[in-house]
Amino acid sequence: MELNRRQGPRGDRAFVEVLLLHRDLPASAVEAAVTKALALQAIDVQAVRQALIDTAAPPAPATEEAVTAIRVQQPSLDQYNRLLVGGGAS
Repeated sequence: MELNRRQGPRGDRAFVEVLLLHRDLPASAVEAAVTKALALQAIDVQAVRQALIDTAAPPAPATEEAVTAIRVQQPSLDQYNRLLVGGGAS
């Protein structure tokens, strides 16, 4: 196995870490990430994780409706105004 050849006894642990990715991700995503890492000759669990990050779909952009529904409370500028006239902080 390539991991054992490159990493020695730590290769088994790295292999298990790759298998554990299946707990949270679909097998097709893990397989694609392993394939990408191998194509880059990056035989390492971190390379597989990075490949998963690189291929993750970006979040959908917010809709105009969602953005216009955002309400932010207007801040008070009283303390700032006191600093401008030399009043200092209270």
